[in-house]
Formats: sequence, C-alpha cells, structure tokens
Amino acid sequence: MKTILCLLFIVDGLSAQTEKQGHVVFKSPGQIRTVFINDSAMTCDDEGRLTLSPGTYNIRVPNPRPAQTRYPDFSTTVLVKSGEDTPIQVSFKTLHLVDTTPSGCEVFLGEERLGTTPLELDFSNRISTQLRIEKLGFETRTVDVDQVLLESPVISITLTPLTPNVRINENLFASGEIQKEGLHEYKKQILTVGVLGLATGTLAAYYKSKADRAFENAKLARRLGDQNSKQKFLKRASRYDGYAAAGYIVMQVNVVALFYFLFQSN
Repeated sequence: MKTILCLLFIVDGLSAQTEKQGHVVFKSPGQIRTVFINDSAMTCDDEGRLTLSPGTYNIRVPNPRPAQTRYPDFSTTVLVKSGEDTPIQVSFKTLHLVDTTPSGCEVFLGEERLGTTPLELDFSNRISTQLRIEKLGFETRTVDVDQVLLESPVISITLTPLTPNVRINENLFASGEIQKEGLHEYKKQILTVGVLGLATGTLAAYYKSKADRAFENAKLARRLGDQNSKQKFLKRASRYDGYAAAGYIVMQVNVVALFYFLFQSN
C-alpha cells in the first residue's frame, strides 16, 4: 500500500511539473530548427515548438541565408507563461547595398527619393518595384528590383556619361527635363525687358524725328516772319522732345534690367 501511494505521489509531482512548462512556437515560411535561448543553442521539434519554463527569454534565430543578405539574425524577447503557447513570427529582412559608379547618385522609388549612393535598402516590402538612378552629367538608369533581389548582397550599377561634346543643359532640355537655372530661369524677364527696350527705343527715335522736323518748321516760319506758326511749331517740337526723352529713359531702364538678368543667369 505504501508503495502504491509513493508511485501516485511521484506521478502527481511529475504531472504538476509538466503543467508548469510553457511552449514557444516559431512560425516562418521555412523550417526553424536551431535557436538560441539566452545564448544557449536549443533544437525545436518538427513543428517549430520549443518547451521552456515560465519566464522571460532573449531569443535569437540564425539567418538561414547570411551570405545572400546584409542583415543580422532575427532577435526578440518573449515572456513564456505556464501551460500556454507563445507564437513568434520569424522574418528576415533582405538588406542590399546599392552601389553606383560614380558614387553620389540619387536613388528614387517612383517619386520618392530614398537617398544617395552608397545606400542600404530593405527590399522585404518592395517587391515588383523599380529603382531609378540619377546623376547630373549621366544617363538615367532604371533597375528592376526582381532581377537583383537574390543575386548578390551588393547591387552594383554603372551609369553612362552623357556625350562629352554636348552640353548637359542641352541634353536635359532635349529629354524634357528642363533645368530651372541659367538663361532659362530668367527667360521671361529677359524677353520682357528686351521687347520693352526695343519698343521704347523705337518710339523715342520716332518722336525725336518729329521734334526735329517741327523745330525746322519753326525756324522756317521765323525767317518768313510768321510768329504764330513759329510758336505753334516750337510747342509741337517741345512736346515731341518730351515724348522722346521719356521713351529714352524707359529704354535705358530696360537696358540696365537686361544686363542685370543676363548677369544673374551666369
């Protein structure tokens, strides 16, 4: 009888000890076998399950593809509770280094500027996208992310220089990428002051010519003794001289403005 009671006591003790255990369940597209619990290696079963005593643990799952990616192992901290399953979703980021020749190229994803090369990018959530690589003086290049994801941890891209005999600005204008600098930035101002200067200069010359003719007519009327005609022509000459002077002043202002905008565009 005593033996039976001892066996029952032992069985109850083992059952109670078993009930105190908890489980960590690793979920991943690939099978998880070896993990590190507080830096100690342990092996999961075929379902990715690991039995642990209740408590807090630092867990590290080795990256199965360390040679193909530039990212550390998966790490997390979990609290294991008695008699409960603690699921852990394991995912490894895919970090690539975008390196270009020349360096210092701008990298775009659509209209979003990601940075300047050399640049590390995580492509885990960027499937079926394209990167656009740009640098002044070089042809823009587009790279399909799908073609480079599994090839190498480093994406090397070489840009082709634009034709040396053609100015960069001319290539950008031809491709529709108009630069907002130089003569183009002040194009409207230069055209405006140029047209106004030409128009006011023409008017100034026109009225100056009319003033000279009116003055000659006044001199002729004085020789003929016609004082009324003389005064009429003198007033007319004075009025035309005023028009000519105003046009000349406006022309000078536009000439100064023209030189200013030309100087700013250099």
